Amino acid sequence: MSSSQEDYYKILQVDSAADPDIIAVAYKRLARKYHPDTNASPEATRRMQALNTAYQVLRDPGPRAQYDRERSAQASWSATREAEAPRHAPEDAEAARQRRTLTPGMVARWLVTWLVPLGLVLFLLGPLAERLVLPLVESPLLLVGVIGVLWLLRHSMFKQRHPHRPPRG
Repeated sequence: MSSSQEDYYKILQVDSAADPDIIAVAYKRLARKYHPDTNASPEATRRMQALNTAYQVLRDPGPRAQYDRERSAQASWSATREAEAPRHAPEDAEAARQRRTLTPGMVARWLVTWLVPLGLVLFLLGPLAERLVLPLVESPLLLVGVIGVLWLLRHSMFKQRHPHRPPRG
């Protein structure tokens, strides 16, 4: 079945699992409707030729089985081609740049997520805040350790909030 060939089942307006008797009844009904002697439409001759071709193939079990095999092979080939094709068009450079650009919402979310809780902790601790922050500033190794612990806490909180998502990596 070539890719330009029409579907014979659609031409005869029957299901692909239709019995030969149903195909014959559908052919006779459509032949009465589109026969050039009874239909003055300029498209009637072309439709009648398509009906005849479809009926000649589908009325006999041998040619029908061959047509069904070719049709299923064509359908699976088309499905494979569609699966291999990209699901969405590649985004242009402008869309990619806009996606990477910081927005006020992203900045506000970062501030609320990180800086506000840190400021609140520092404010609540009051006099102890000075004793906690000064060693961090003086010792880069301690600062890296605290950042690592905060990072681990953040990821463990993320997994608890989203248990239905699989872990990354």
